[in-house]
Amino acid sequence: MLSAENYALSPDAEQAFRRYIVRRMSRPRFAHARSVRNGIERARLRHANRVYEALRSGTEPTVEMLRQIEAQDILNSSIFDDDGQTEPERQAA
Repeated sequence: MLSAENYALSPDAEQAFRRYIVRRMSRPRFAHARSVRNGIERARLRHANRVYEALRSGTEPTVEMLRQIEAQDILNSSIFDDDGQTEPERQAA
């Protein structure tokens, strides 16, 4: 889905998105592919805002910067509002 739009997840973002999906599945109204698609779209919006702010501060854009979704783009989802950990992660800590 991401590669069709010329985006890619960084390795950390891939792990964060896996955690996102686990959390999202435990919430009401999880709709499988639609929920995954919505999560990706929201991450792309956060990515765009992050890139925009970097460009406003004078950072020169790179292809990687424009294409790569980072973990923070996933972890800034409201689904991580408590502490960013899933229940099993909290129990293991």
